[in-house]
Amino acid sequence: MCDLKIEFNVAGEYMSAKEGSEDLNNILSDNTSGSVDLAVKVFSFLHRYPDENYSKIIQNSFVGMALVRNAAKLALSEPNLSPEDFRLHILAQERTAISNAIRSINAQVITTMSNSHNVKEFLSSSEANRIYVLESRPMLEGRIMAKSLSESGKDVYLITDAEMCLAVSKSDAVLVGSDSVLSDLALVHKVGTFPLAICARDLKKPFYSLTMSMKFEQGYEYKTYPEFVQHPCSELGYDGKCLNSYFEKTPADYVSAYFSDNGMIRGRR
Repeated sequence: MCDLKIEFNVAGEYMSAKEGSEDLNNILSDNTSGSVDLAVKVFSFLHRYPDENYSKIIQNSFVGMALVRNAAKLALSEPNLSPEDFRLHILAQERTAISNAIRSINAQVITTMSNSHNVKEFLSSSEANRIYVLESRPMLEGRIMAKSLSESGKDVYLITDAEMCLAVSKSDAVLVGSDSVLSDLALVHKVGTFPLAICARDLKKPFYSLTMSMKFEQGYEYKTYPEFVQHPCSELGYDGKCLNSYFEKTPADYVSAYFSDNGMIRGRR
């Protein structure tokens, strides 16, 4: 009689201990890699193990991260595309989007959040001379962004998330990254993005998002997007009940414009 080992992965799904399952669990438990690096890992994994069930598990586990979800689909639909060509394709989209934003955004003082690689590259290359960075709880990755920008010579102020409206009032514009852009132009990004967009609209400051084609999810809109994963309360230093999601949705009515490799796409604000 066959003794089939069953494991429980962080996505909340069961899978047999077949080839590739350990690598899959390493991907599912990765909460430190940026979206580009994670997407390349996913594409490379599915290039080695082209399994439809693995692809579905990854897509369901990374709700909110379109680049990763789309990488899981593309690896199976384009088997002749190498992981290196995929990586170069993503980086080319990112560079073009940054160039488009630099040509269009004229702001000396900018408020941002989190630690998006493309936003960091834009801010380092732009004419902005003062930057307010939200510390971006619960993982506090805004502190990494602030340190990096400060080392590049920018005048950087790290602020608590609760001070976001104060920072926006002192800024010419707000710029954030994106994790997904939906068919109705709703933005999926780091939790705290929606209140930041509300501050920008109420204070009459433009709210921009830097994105790329691979971060669009045309099959969803604001009302139909899947629920986000809730993470352990221990990340908040609390042992009771909590809400701890890394992502949230911002309606298109609060977005002034997106900048992607296809140029500027106006929001509905």
